[in-house]
Amino acid sequence: MSAFVQNTVLFFCCIGVLIVLTGLTVDRASIKLRIQTTFAFTRSILTKYVGNGQMKIRVSANNKIISFTKPVLKHRLLSLIQKKLGQQIENKIAVSGRAQNPRILAQKSLSYALVSLLISVPLSAFLGFSLSPALFFLVATPIIWCIYPILKLRFVVFDRRLAIDDELAFFTLYASVMQSVGQYLYQSIADVIGREIFPGIEKEAKMLWRNIQLFGIDQQSALNIHAMTHPNQHFKNLLLGYVSISKSGGDLGAYMEAKAGEFFRKTLFKHSAYRSSANIIGELMLILLTILPTLILTSSFLLEDGSIMTMMGLSFVVIPVLTLSIILTINFSQPKHYDDVPFDPRSVIAGIITTIILLTVEYPIWFVIGAGMAAASACNFLLCVRQIRQISLADAALPDFFRDITEYSKIGIPIQNAIIKISEGRTYNRYFDELLRKIASSLKYGRDLSDVLQSTAVRSWIVRTSFFILGKIASSGGGTAQILEQLTAFSSDVHQTKKDTRASVSIISYFALTSPLLMSYTSGEMLRILQKIDLRMSPLMQNSFSIQYALVGSELTDMIGLLIVISGTSLGLVVSKLVHFTVKHTLLLLVSLIISIISVVIYPHLPSLIQT
Repeated sequence: MSAFVQNTVLFFCCIGVLIVLTGLTVDRASIKLRIQTTFAFTRSILTKYVGNGQMKIRVSANNKIISFTKPVLKHRLLSLIQKKLGQQIENKIAVSGRAQNPRILAQKSLSYALVSLLISVPLSAFLGFSLSPALFFLVATPIIWCIYPILKLRFVVFDRRLAIDDELAFFTLYASVMQSVGQYLYQSIADVIGREIFPGIEKEAKMLWRNIQLFGIDQQSALNIHAMTHPNQHFKNLLLGYVSISKSGGDLGAYMEAKAGEFFRKTLFKHSAYRSSANIIGELMLILLTILPTLILTSSFLLEDGSIMTMMGLSFVVIPVLTLSIILTINFSQPKHYDDVPFDPRSVIAGIITTIILLTVEYPIWFVIGAGMAAASACNFLLCVRQIRQISLADAALPDFFRDITEYSKIGIPIQNAIIKISEGRTYNRYFDELLRKIASSLKYGRDLSDVLQSTAVRSWIVRTSFFILGKIASSGGGTAQILEQLTAFSSDVHQTKKDTRASVSIISYFALTSPLLMSYTSGEMLRILQKIDLRMSPLMQNSFSIQYALVGSELTDMIGLLIVISGTSLGLVVSKLVHFTVKHTLLLLVSLIISIISVVIYPHLPSLIQT
């Protein structure tokens, strides 16, 4: 295989990995909404101007693949398989909360499996005999189609179980405030629809609204039915306990307030547990994304040409997969924060333009990819650093702000007046002071605090939820000083835990960001050692064995550069997720890429520089 073909294949592999990792930073819900809005606008234009508004859009009622395989699906064995598959899917649908027909899903998956069987059998035989026996495994594609609906529903159930775990503390506190003024739990749940404060609770609220408003189920029965099929044990116990106390005539306000305290303690424990596990994940990151690439680099100097290409090709698959696995592990262990962290699409355009320009002037492929991703990271950070800074400042000021609000509340001053007094005589930081001045200005004109806080754009999720609860306390007249104390203590503990977590993983982060230098030094040292061995041993080894150091040319240099750049990218993404709770904070990624590019440039000279 020529060097051009190898570099081209590796280039597109790396671009594919970059697209996958970029997908982690994209708000898929907003993109989907934008696409739907665009299509709706296009359809309205076509309907208005094409055919004088008489254009009709037909939607196919039947799936063509299902229609094609329908005669075969009537076979007794396939009907039995379809029935069993439908039963498995039905059990998952009940827990997933999806409104889908299990029979249609089973029929669709089995139809796709049959069609893929017709394609995969001859294709796997051809590719297996002509290219590699490993491609015979393509014949297992129909099995994937059969189990795909079950796997997808399991993921939906898992996501539904985790989605509301970190929202329960704030939501239950809000519900206890409204319960103190006599508002039933269902109404508190329904009121969050459209507010984008509790995304997970909002989905549950829409299901409850459907059951009550469309299916005519009473509120107590709807809460009970919803709880029985919910995968989250905490939310399930909350609803069942509420319904039980409601039927027995107990104190619902005290129950909700006690539950809020319980959920706050569990959330704080989760933050503390993440602080402990972050160090373990960081050590795992260093082992998998630093030591493993270093071993690959070391062995690449001692193997033959084909083995080198195979090993380096595997590294471009293994390292991105390991990176994705580590990021998912961090995501599952981290407490969820729905901060509105921006990702500017213009940064992707900047990266693509940089890549195209460097390709036209024929720079090495590792430099093209590294510089392209560095340009995208730098552009995104410069465009979004202000918003990221606002989130940090708001989180830092929130504990002191709630402490002041609590003290004013204890001496009988209404929350609206307390905010006005605080904005005039207290300073926190530049951003939060400006935010309070805007809120106080609206309050002076007689606007309701709940409406003012709801219309105030704040990127920090914990600040948005705290303001939401504060507005409900002020507008309803409910709540107690103990609730404000809980908010103060929780916001303070969460902020301190975040600081402690960043401090505990800072040393690991420094090691990770400088890992490309270690790989560069290893490569340069191996090159120097092999060259010395060849100079001393070549007279004795002319006709027998020769070390393959001659392969250390432009092709292997490009391979080494690609490996170091990809490892640096992976380390930057993982460290960003570990420290900043998101991969959208691209400063650490930019630093890692710059160090990686410098490491590749100086790797032949680094050992001599260190010795000097």
